[in-house]
Amino acid sequence: MLDSTSLTQTFAPYGPRTPAYASPEQIENRKKEIDFRSDQFNLGIIFAQLILAGEHPFSPDIVGNKQSILENILDGKWAAEQIARLVSEQSFIVISRLLGHEPYQRYRKADEFHQAVKDLLGG
Repeated sequence: MLDSTSLTQTFAPYGPRTPAYASPEQIENRKKEIDFRSDQFNLGIIFAQLILAGEHPFSPDIVGNKQSILENILDGKWAAEQIARLVSEQSFIVISRLLGHEPYQRYRKADEFHQAVKDLLGG
């Protein structure tokens, strides 16, 4: 792995990010909006990807259009219907909140997210 190139574009013109896992504010380099809520978006993608057996939730193959993953992230187009069929309503609510297009749509405090996960796991 040491000889592999990094997934994260450290010196990209729009700031450090892993493109396919970046939040809209990271992709658009809205520096004042990039904070721990951006990490929630990244985690939401990973959760959704696990549920979809490895498929990216913003993939054009799943969303059903010809755009790229980055364009779908910016447009807020993700596999909501597919995920809703595969998980409980409570799980879907958590994932939807993590994948909120704007930071204010995500959990405001880490404690809120922590509690939501605890509730999902039954306490």
